Amino acid sequence: MLVSLAEFLSCASIVSVNRVEELYIYNRFLRGGTTNNISNAFLTPFEYFVDTSISRQYHVKKEDLGNSLNNAKVRKHFQQKNAGITFAGEFMEQGKKHYFAYFDEVNLIIDFTEKKNYWLKEKLQYTKLKGQ
Repeated sequence: MLVSLAEFLSCASIVSVNRVEELYIYNRFLRGGTTNNISNAFLTPFEYFVDTSISRQYHVKKEDLGNSLNNAKVRKHFQQKNAGITFAGEFMEQGKKHYFAYFDEVNLIIDFTEKKNYWLKEKLQYTKLKGQ
């Protein structure tokens, strides 16, 4: 039995592959808030006392972030209160800027650009410099 390419593609599940091209961790960000509040902090950082300069406290390899996103359980993000942000920043993927926050305690990355929760299967590998 022959199947056309169009029929095959309509049945095949397409897996999204995250390739992080650039990654910036902010020096200072909110520790929590509502989804709307956190999204606004990314858009107007000065009003929320967010320091968008590159952090010297946290270091994450872009390959590690990409691998973690690719292996995560992805769910749609709904408006909610969020607390316990470990760090936040932005990454570029296919020329598009994604604002994100990482919650180490629950092993979660929220992409506020795409409104997605990435429940990580393994802890995100990052280094935190002492004394910061």
